[in-house]
Amino acid sequence: MDGADINQSGSCSVPDVSETSKLIKMIIQLSYILPLTYIYIKFLVTVSRKNSIYSDTFFTLYIVDGVSSIGYIIVEFSIIRMMNFFTSYCEWIISIFCVPTYLLTPYFYLYLFFQFMKIISTVTLCANRFTSVFRPVAHNYIWKTYLRHIIITQIIVSALFSTPTLTGPAYASIYQNQPYINYVHNIPYFRTTVFRLIIMIPSLIFIIVSNIIIISKLSKISSNMRKLETSMVSSTIFISFGFILVLMLSVIILVISIDFANQHPGFFEVFALFNQIANDFYMISGPVVLLILDENIRKSILRCSLKPRRGSITQVHTITG
Repeated sequence: MDGADINQSGSCSVPDVSETSKLIKMIIQLSYILPLTYIYIKFLVTVSRKNSIYSDTFFTLYIVDGVSSIGYIIVEFSIIRMMNFFTSYCEWIISIFCVPTYLLTPYFYLYLFFQFMKIISTVTLCANRFTSVFRPVAHNYIWKTYLRHIIITQIIVSALFSTPTLTGPAYASIYQNQPYINYVHNIPYFRTTVFRLIIMIPSLIFIIVSNIIIISKLSKISSNMRKLETSMVSSTIFISFGFILVLMLSVIILVISIDFANQHPGFFEVFALFNQIANDFYMISGPVVLLILDENIRKSILRCSLKPRRGSITQVHTITG
């Protein structure tokens, strides 16, 4: 795509969607985003202290996942999501950035960087739990030996896959009555879309296959697993299903025609809202599963427990049978 190809399908002011409904949508989303983000940040701070509960490499990977998740939420809500909430803000952003400019490039680069980081982080967490139940003897050695290399690789791959955004200026526009940010594609095939396919297709296959194996294996060995280990596996499965759901909804949005979106703006607005909520929960709800399932994590993060017990600290061990 070049500069001449840039156009808009729809406007910031969507027919049949009032400012009141946009305000309600903002209240709904902020009502769960703010507390979940707070819980995630508190979780990351607690995990970073490296006490006995969080000694497993799984929690180090969770720190990386948390940074990518919270980074994405901050970037998303600073411009794109606010354009959804406020028509005047949307029109102001469009008026400034409707013409491609490199002033918007750093924002869009970070937006995609955190997306790629989250995808790779989901795969890494699945791989970590997969080895814990499928290769328990070698699990600790593998992850303690190569953990730093794995994290560095995550960052490098995410940074490289986001570099196509640097080859052309970015702009703000409207597609199917939804605001979005894109960039001018100056180099054929060197596009973030190509890199998305490169990373998402094998990621989807691995996540589905690994979770099927984990779930089947879990049913056989759950009696030998400590409660914290079960919580870690359950949290990873939850995140994986979130990834699959978000991917399915994103594909549906892409295949919906512009004519259908324009003819049924109310329906498409609700569907887009559902997609945003699903994406938000995929991004930041992981620690909630751990808090619900494990009492010691609740104690360490929230300083409270439904059933307090004395002197009970769960150590993380690799499964040996």
